[in-house]
Amino acid sequence: MAAVLCVNGCTEIENLLSFCEIPRDRIRVEEAEEFLSHKGPSLTLSSGQTVTGVQTVAAYLSTISKQKLLGSSALERAQVDQWLEYWQIQLESYLNDGTLIKGALRDLDKFLSRMVYLVSNQLSLADIMLYYALHPVMLELSIQEKEQLVNLSRWFNQVQYYPGVRQYLPEVSFLRNMLYS
Repeated sequence: MAAVLCVNGCTEIENLLSFCEIPRDRIRVEEAEEFLSHKGPSLTLSSGQTVTGVQTVAAYLSTISKQKLLGSSALERAQVDQWLEYWQIQLESYLNDGTLIKGALRDLDKFLSRMVYLVSNQLSLADIMLYYALHPVMLELSIQEKEQLVNLSRWFNQVQYYPGVRQYLPEVSFLRNMLYS
């Protein structure tokens, strides 16, 4: 029997499920009335056990995926968890406040000045979930604003072109040459 995933409007989980290429015979997506009381996504396993919450469901989907998204060591797993917590607690609250989100983008830009991805040198669950969270923000930034966030823009563009990540989301455009200094 397949596990039942109720996404409850959480597009990040829907996108992650598609990216992870988990066969539909393992997880069935439903929007049944009984599940709509949960605020976030929930996953009911064939054993009857249920996990709820974006971070928990995302981590579970990553463990059954062919992709290695949770890191290759205990430290990397902890760093992935740290970024997921940052996304859920801080970044989500900043998304509706223009001043706070601009500061968060500058902080991410500074962090990414010495990193290829958020954790180690390979794509992780943290990169994917932050990409989905930041997509609407990056889409609205002007070319000049994106150029001021050169490291964040490089990371974002790299993640958006990773096979299977962007899916149906509109492409965020970046200029190849710096126009302003």
